[in-house]
Amino acid sequence: MININLIAERRARKMREMTILRVGSLCVVLLSILMVLIIMYAGYRNISASTDVKTVTKTLDDLQPQYDELLQVRNQISALAPVETLLNEVQKSEGAWMIILGDISAITPRGVVLQTVGSTSDAQGVSLHIAGRATDEQTVAAFLLALRQQTSWAKTPNLKSVTSEDGPQTKAVRFDLTVPVQGLLGGDL
Repeated sequence: MININLIAERRARKMREMTILRVGSLCVVLLSILMVLIIMYAGYRNISASTDVKTVTKTLDDLQPQYDELLQVRNQISALAPVETLLNEVQKSEGAWMIILGDISAITPRGVVLQTVGSTSDAQGVSLHIAGRATDEQTVAAFLLALRQQTSWAKTPNLKSVTSEDGPQTKAVRFDLTVPVQGLLGGDL
């Protein structure tokens, strides 16, 4: 069959092609507009982000001296932590020192006068240093024996020196001893 209406068919095909071309062109234009809008939004966000970065950087620069001061305080606190621990232990052992002084007072024999009582602390522990005068060597020995046997805190006392003092009216003996203390923490007293 021969199609007599070729002109109408060509016209309809051209209309379809023109419609497809118009729709395609419109889609390309819309996509171009959308791309331009996306690029503009990204640029705005980039400017906004760079402004935020500048603000945060300025704030951090302003806070840097305070941060350095805080680090310095933290380092000082860390350096003082062992001292705090020692002070806490000393405070806990305060009652023990009262017992030690009470025991020394109770066991000091007649004829012994204590001149100095002090303590030191080192890697081996706490030591009590006692110096005084006694009427004779036997009284010093009785004091040493009483320290060792009648107290629960004293280890074996170390007699450092005993010297005789002959005076015009009396005879006396000077002594100096160290008593290691067990189970006690503390510093120099």
